[in-house]
Amino acid sequence: MNVPREVSDPSLPVVLKLGGSLLGMPDLRPKLEGVLDRYCDTPRLLVVGGGAAADLVRDWDRRHELEDDISHDLALEAMSFNARFVSALLQDAALVTKLEDCEAAWRESRPAIVDAAAFVPSLEATAGEELPHTWDATSDSISAWLAGRLAADRLVLLKSVDAPPGGELGPDSGLVDPTFSRICHRVRRIEWINLRAAGAESCEVVVQPF
Repeated sequence: MNVPREVSDPSLPVVLKLGGSLLGMPDLRPKLEGVLDRYCDTPRLLVVGGGAAADLVRDWDRRHELEDDISHDLALEAMSFNARFVSALLQDAALVTKLEDCEAAWRESRPAIVDAAAFVPSLEATAGEELPHTWDATSDSISAWLAGRLAADRLVLLKSVDAPPGGELGPDSGLVDPTFSRICHRVRRIEWINLRAAGAESCEVVVQPF
């Protein structure tokens, strides 16, 4: 499906979501640095998924029936744990806990990595739409929510699989969480990159109503 491309605004940030399943890639550092370099002319915000750490929280929730807010907070901590790992790989990047930290990093042309456990609540405390505190809103929806709140130029999903056929992300794809289609309507453009693919090429995707 050919989608008319909008002109990018270099003053607006690009939000990149790194799937937690990619953290074990032996060539993660060069692959991720290569993708970040593509967007070096714009402010870059990297969100790292929870991966295996978030799966552990899911298991605890299933076994012990935790309250939704507790599971949500622990899942954000899982994302922060992984973000600290990625920040150790990307030594030029800045781990950020609030929007002001992002702006400081962007002034130096450095990518910012979200410390979700601090960053997300700081934005939730301001006026606007709060994230659902359920497992229906995982790191994909959190990334889309952040992109909307920051009026980002685009959201780039770094995944372990190819984009859906025709670039249409439909309700039966199983590639994003159930809340994503409702959250992502504020994002100007969504791109998809299979980071495991040899060329890690990007393609634009259109989200159908779920």
